[in-house]
Amino acid sequence: MSWRMSAVLAVSLALFTCGILAVLQANDRKTRPPADADVPTPFSGTLLMKDISDITVASKHVILCGATFAKPAGMISLVSDAARQRFPPQMVTCKPVGLGTPCDGIVAPRLNKSIVAQCFTKDGADLAEQLIRQGFLCGQPEKSRGNYRPC
Repeated sequence: MSWRMSAVLAVSLALFTCGILAVLQANDRKTRPPADADVPTPFSGTLLMKDISDITVASKHVILCGATFAKPAGMISLVSDAARQRFPPQMVTCKPVGLGTPCDGIVAPRLNKSIVAQCFTKDGADLAEQLIRQGFLCGQPEKSRGNYRPC
């Protein structure tokens, strides 16, 4: 192999390696969340209930801190319909776990893609407390320092 051919191969190999490294770094930047992505921040938006266990606020999936659906699975449709009638789309403000909720230090701030939060209606009422009081959800006192009563 000639000296020229070796030089061309060496330069080609160096350029190829640089190209691969650039692609890998670009992909790493795209997949890595920003450093402040795990810092909880309050958010507000329209409350929507697809069903009683599928709640969204401002297009974010929300699990209400200290409350759960504990009735037989066959009742979810009936309970969801009644809850949607009682709580139509409305503005609510939510504070994620870690910002002074009854669940701070007991439950994680996220469950899969859902944010665990305490949400309030525009008149300041705790949404979980209202849903529990009206029988749509059950309180989990062990996860809310006793703030919500169990069924």
